This record gives sequence, C-alpha cells and structure tokens, in this order.
Amino acid sequence: MPRVPTLQASAAAAAAAAAAARSWPMLRRLWRKAVVAPVLWLYHLGEDIIFYGFLAAMMAANLGGIVPEILGRWACGEGSAVSAAGEEVLACSKFIIVRFLPAFVVQLFVRILARARFEAREAKKEKEKRENNEKTSSTAIRVESSKEQRPESRGARRWGPKGFMPYAIYLAPPLIQLSCLGIKMKAHHEEGSLEWRVGYVLDDFARFTSAILISFVGVPSMLLTAMIPKVKDDDTSSQ
Repeated sequence: MPRVPTLQASAAAAAAAAAAARSWPMLRRLWRKAVVAPVLWLYHLGEDIIFYGFLAAMMAANLGGIVPEILGRWACGEGSAVSAAGEEVLACSKFIIVRFLPAFVVQLFVRILARARFEAREAKKEKEKRENNEKTSSTAIRVESSKEQRPESRGARRWGPKGFMPYAIYLAPPLIQLSCLGIKMKAHHEEGSLEWRVGYVLDDFARFTSAILISFVGVPSMLLTAMIPKVKDDDTSSQ
C-alpha cells in the first residue's frame, strides 16, 4: 500500500513531462511571433532605411544640390538664391551620405551577392527545364548545340546581375581627371584670366555630367542590381 502514492506521483510527473513536451513547439511558435518576428522586422526596416536613405540622399545631393548650384551660377551669377539653395541641399545631403556610407557599402555588397545567387539558381532551373524539354525533341537538341557554339547569343558576356550598367563606371575616370584639371587651372592662374575661365568651365562640366550620370544611371543601376525578388525573400525566410 505505501507504494501507491509513489506510483501515482511518478505517473503525474510523467504526464506533466509529456504535456510540457507537447506544448514546447507551441511555446516556440509564440516566442517567434511575439519576440523574434518584431526584432527581425525592425532589423530589416533599419537595413531598408540605410540603403534607400543613402540613395535618396545621393539623388538629393546631385539633382537638388550640384545641378541647381551650377545652373544658378551660370544663369543668375555668383551668390544667387538658386545657387545658395543648391549649396544648402548639398550640405544636408552630405551630412546623411557620410554617416550612412559604411553601412550602405555593406548592404549593397550583401544585396548584390543575394541577387547573384538568386539569378544563378534561376538560371540553373531554366537550364534543367530546357534540357528536360529537349530530350523529347531531336530538333531542339540540334538547335541547342548550334547555340552552344555561339555563347554570345545566350548572353555569356553579361557582367554582373541584371540591371547592372558597367558603362557608367568607364566614364568615371575621365570625368574625375577633367575635374582635377579644371581645379588645377583655377588654382595656378589668376582669377578672370583665360586659363582660369577654361578651368572653371571644365570643373563645372565634369561635376554637372557626373551628377546627371549618378542620378539617372548610377542610382537606378544600384537599385536594379541590389533589388532582391520576392521569391528570394521567401526562400530565406523558409530557411
């Protein structure tokens, strides 16, 4: 008879342990929904603020700062209201750019790698699907073999993810050299002289062209290159 309470206590402990084991997955789901999910949402929100905020500051610095500052000086003269407003916008944009730059570089690198991995997986899926379809048609196999002899027809020369525009990078060194030449000519010649005026024009031309390229080529190229499709987000969340 004295063994009965002990057996009852053991059975109760075993039942409690089994109930705890059954409730553990539910507790984990509740933990993820209540704590992990909001933290991840805030983390991704911070990433987007840094990434898109930096690009917005770049657009503001170029289209709202450099371009009005140069056009204001040429159209309205030195010290005009348009030129002063452009300088103010440029100063505010630089304040954001300098502070966001380190985190933005990391974000851009991570997003480009993720986009490249996504495109590699999609290309592999398309290749496997094409190979499966070609097994049923000898004509398709002959067409594919002719394409393999001409890799340029399949986009083998494309460098970087889709949306990347490398030709804008090729224009950067000449524009930088042109701006440096203009600055040197202004620094080493008397203000108002012919050489000084040529340097003035060269510097403004290089800065204006760079601002237009960054705004309409560089920033859209970074957006398209680093934009990860929704399928990629689903894959990463499932992992």
